[in-house]
Amino acid sequence: MARVGAQTAGPRVTHATADGTRRYRERFAEAAHASHFRERLGLWFPSIGLGTYLGEPDEATSQDYQTAIQRAFALGCNLIDTAVNYRFQLSERAVGQAVETLHATSLRNATS
Repeated sequence: MARVGAQTAGPRVTHATADGTRRYRERFAEAAHASHFRERLGLWFPSIGLGTYLGEPDEATSQDYQTAIQRAFALGCNLIDTAVNYRFQLSERAVGQAVETLHATSLRNATS
């Protein structure tokens, strides 16, 4: 049961949307070069991405990826390459944990 007045996440979006990528691009309008984001197929993509292929299948590497992903998002990079075969699926889990942390932080900031 939700608290009265508590902010909820709403429906869980599991893919990029035109509105979401546009809003992300707008957050960096003053900080990023005008050509940093490019529109393709109705979505806005950054000109740089972060790969998660390399590294040992251990907790230390997963923590490093989570930190790097959170920093990348803060700097205008929201394009993350991952796959189930990267580090025995640990890369996908690290990406998921980083995104969940970023989402929880944005909800906390919105309600404080």
